[in-house]
Amino acid sequence: MPSARARTHAGVANCAAACSVEAAASHPAPNISIDTPAGSLPIGDRKRLEMAKALATGPKVLLLDEVMGGLIPVEVKRMIAFIKALRDRGLTVVVIEHHMSAVMQLSDQILVLQNGQPIATGTPAEISRNPVVLAAYLGPNFALAGEAAC
Repeated sequence: MPSARARTHAGVANCAAACSVEAAASHPAPNISIDTPAGSLPIGDRKRLEMAKALATGPKVLLLDEVMGGLIPVEVKRMIAFIKALRDRGLTVVVIEHHMSAVMQLSDQILVLQNGQPIATGTPAEISRNPVVLAAYLGPNFALAGEAAC
């Protein structure tokens, strides 16, 4: 029999899947069963479980802090698709992220901070060409790669 903790985590995921943002954009954590302790999940599934818990509250805005951190490339692609599905269903998503490819794919508008101070704001295309941002974060070759992705 699963522990109370496992039942609680699975129950939250199931509630989020059933109750929020059109079935949590097609179930955010498909690999999570009621018998799986949350602590034993791979990092990608743990992050989706945490998002499911947040979605279960019915938010109007979802704040994600470094959600791509620790994910392998296939998980990053899955997370990007999941976040896009949430956004496309009308949920406002604010992302704090260092994974620039994900930021460029997910964002309508970007605010870039350096040492806690804003240094640029704009669309992904504008940010990918901004000389201040390039010098601070992206490097001289990102503008070419960023434009192809935008």
